[in-house]
Amino acid sequence: LRLSLGRPAAAEAVEGAVNAVLDAGYRTGDLAGAGDPAGLHVVGTAAFASAVVDSLATAAHDEVPA
Repeated sequence: LRLSLGRPAAAEAVEGAVNAVLDAGYRTGDLAGAGDPAGLHVVGTAAFASAVVDSLATAAHDEVPA
């Protein structure tokens, strides 16, 4: 998004959503490792993507002025 489409704000939003999902302890099987802390949620790619979309929607909702 940032380089190909010149949309740095959109890129930052997606990066922030992915980081929020990772911070919440969600990992796909390829990212989960034996040394990871207890309490991680290992999910499939569809569930991880849904969590990212939900995080984006929450962030967008939080930015809307009341």
